[in-house]
Amino acid sequence: MKRVIFLLVLVSGMWFAVNGQEFIKPVSTNVINVKKINRDIIVDGNFESKEWALVDSITGFLAPWSPVGKDRTVFKYFCSDTYFNFGFSVNDNTMTTCEIKEEYSVAGEDRVELYFNARPDWSEYYCVEMDPLGNKLDYIARYHRIFDFSWKFNKVDISAHYTPEGYVVEGRIPLSDLEKLGIKEFFYLAVFRADFWNGKEEDAIWYSWIKPQSETPDFHIPSSFGFCNFPKR
Repeated sequence: MKRVIFLLVLVSGMWFAVNGQEFIKPVSTNVINVKKINRDIIVDGNFESKEWALVDSITGFLAPWSPVGKDRTVFKYFCSDTYFNFGFSVNDNTMTTCEIKEEYSVAGEDRVELYFNARPDWSEYYCVEMDPLGNKLDYIARYHRIFDFSWKFNKVDISAHYTPEGYVVEGRIPLSDLEKLGIKEFFYLAVFRADFWNGKEEDAIWYSWIKPQSETPDFHIPSSFGFCNFPKR
């Protein structure tokens, strides 16, 4: 019989009770409180627009499995009345992309990634991976590393382009679509970057906003997620 673990997690002054399976580990204490701004971005890859100057950001991405320093990637985010808006500014002097023969080709390139999860048993979470040219790979997953690449978000607007320092990815997802997936007010969020500096996946540098509890590269585990709070609608 599998052992059941009962977890109590303190987030923003509130206790959450979680009935989970034995693979569930205490997740990070990192918390993102997403601001609301009464305007939307124009999805054009312009990270200098005034909307982005008003919001919070995450910096200091870690490479837990590679002997390199902290990354200079900046991840910004906010909610409007209609969208979850996000953007990445990436420093990368070894830009690696490939011919996009199919959507899964994105998995062999430099990219940034967002994973959304509202289920404490990790039975279903939602992923989008975006390359420097605005191509995306979105899919549904469940623990551990069981992927369905036929699943797609209803709508994800993305714009991306190269910069002198690397690349920028800007995007947005309708809040109404996220709510249908259970992503509202309180959920788990993971934020990553993959640097394919020599084109070989086995040599890629994997960056995360928090340090996952794994000795080998793996973002698809509970400890790679932090907490996220959306403003109430």
